[in-house]
Amino acid sequence: MVQKTCDVAIVTNPLRAAAACAHDLGVGKFALLSPYIEEVNDPIREAFARNGILMDVFGTFGEAEEARVARISRQSLIDAATKLGREKSVEAVFISCTNLRTFDIIDEIEERLQKPVLTSNQSLAWHMRKLNCD
Repeated sequence: MVQKTCDVAIVTNPLRAAAACAHDLGVGKFALLSPYIEEVNDPIREAFARNGILMDVFGTFGEAEEARVARISRQSLIDAATKLGREKSVEAVFISCTNLRTFDIIDEIEERLQKPVLTSNQSLAWHMRKLNCD
């Protein structure tokens, strides 16, 4: 749809961007933290699997209402991501959802885990820059 209305060669989205970022980092096993219900979570995990990224470690806040997603507290996100990321089998944590307020928690979680932490918005910004500069 974007390419129909804008003169652009490449279009990205948060999932495509996170997969590209994971591949760039050499990450093949994420712990996924999501605010969503299972009807949304399952297709996310399946899409990552199609991109060669496993998400066997998974946590969700189970929110069906988008308005409530933005209200998930900073500390709840930190605690949940840290708990999931401590699993030895995962190489990084991915926090899914462009509506979550995650920008100011990434460094703290990475410091606790000593693993990369990716978010939808952060990955999208990184991928747009990469596509623009390469």
